[in-house]
Amino acid sequence: GIRLGERLEKDMVAVKLSEDLQMAAVAAPAYLENRTIPRHPQELHQHRCINFQWPGGGNIYRWEFARGQRALEIAVNGGLTVNDTELMIRAALDGVGVAYMLDYQVRPWIEAGKLIRFLEAWSPRFPGFYLYHTSSRQVPPALRAFIDFLLARR
Repeated sequence: GIRLGERLEKDMVAVKLSEDLQMAAVAAPAYLENRTIPRHPQELHQHRCINFQWPGGGNIYRWEFARGQRALEIAVNGGLTVNDTELMIRAALDGVGVAYMLDYQVRPWIEAGKLIRFLEAWSPRFPGFYLYHTSSRQVPPALRAFIDFLLARR
């Protein structure tokens, strides 16, 4: 399977597939033009935020922040809720409001200047994606090929 983090049962092996991850609060320059850029997560209540609902009708994601030993979980305000990260990116690029998602998902737009990142000091880091499988001395050839394929694409 593939999962975030490397905590596994004793009889499992984890293979790291990605860099460690960090959340990113972002908005388009046009959205931020006449607004104050938040310096603290609580200031997000003064902004239109784009909510994310887990696919299948799950709960709306509460934005998680951490700085040192202090952790916050915030239910943000916003008139738009999406269940697809591509839609969230598109909405942020279109100036709908603030998005909060994994940094690798928005990095190209940040680097191009189409999104501005903020609250980075409050954005938690966590282990990336890992492939996990049962431990055995002989990894089946198909699994070995799949692992090699994924590692080559990192």
